Amino acid sequence: MLERSAYPHKVFKSLFENEEQIRNSYIKTQCREILTSCDTVKNKHEKGKLFERLTEIIFTSNNFFELVDKRVNTGDEEIDLVVKNNIDKPFWNALQSPLFFIECKNWINVVGTKELRDFEGKLRNHAKLVKVGFFVSINGFSSEVANELKRGSRGDQHVVLLDRSNIEDYLSSKQEFFSWIEKQTTTFY
Repeated sequence: MLERSAYPHKVFKSLFENEEQIRNSYIKTQCREILTSCDTVKNKHEKGKLFERLTEIIFTSNNFFELVDKRVNTGDEEIDLVVKNNIDKPFWNALQSPLFFIECKNWINVVGTKELRDFEGKLRNHAKLVKVGFFVSINGFSSEVANELKRGSRGDQHVVLLDRSNIEDYLSSKQEFFSWIEKQTTTFY
């Protein structure tokens, strides 16, 4: 028999877990709809904004990643999304990256090594605060991009590549965001 004080705790825990599952399901449904729209919008500018919105929702619909700014133009570079890392877990703390940069490409073609190098340059330019960058391309990356990541010495920067299949796998799974993104972050190229 449960003690009286334990019963309300279990009820509230169950309610909060159920609420979180419903919230995650709603967010994933919303993201799947936006992903489908990314294929139908014809205007390049609108396609880019829509894909940035999708990526923003995926990364910030939790209590630990917070959108700081988007479409930041420093004069010589543009940063699509700047996200604050508020996670207090050993894995994320070890990365020593208070901020993350996220580059979004909703291109017809795959992304090549020039764009990877440009993105790495953005990370290096802001190395005191940014050690990790997520490069998200709806149509993937050329084989040279993975080879470039294998070959090159990255110093303190770590680039995580995400493509449509990664996003679709996440959106169609019951996996929660942090399990998924930790797995993506630890992918070796």
